[in-house]
Amino acid sequence: MTKTMNTHIWGCTMDKETEKVLSTLSYPIPILGLILALVAKSKEGKFHGWQGFFWGIALFVVNIILGWIWMLYYIVFLAWLVLSIIFAVKTWKGEMFEIPVIASIVKAINK
Repeated sequence: MTKTMNTHIWGCTMDKETEKVLSTLSYPIPILGLILALVAKSKEGKFHGWQGFFWGIALFVVNIILGWIWMLYYIVFLAWLVLSIIFAVKTWKGEMFEIPVIASIVKAINK
């Protein structure tokens, strides 16, 4: 079985399935989103990579703002985790979706 190779990561090749897995994991593991955004060749891969990365940054910023109230920290993290899993499942199914504020930042970067 042959696979179409379309992306190279530091000398290694990345096929469509690998890009799909990295796109899916970029929401619960934002650093993978940054890596994918920087090396992906496809428009969808770059979009999901940047969106996942900024999704993680949003959690960090909200936790800095609300982190001094310990209960809010856990509620925000739990909500982020549940939404990350939902976003990962949607990405795995091939759905293109936009997180409202984050998608506009991603579109500006991808111009």
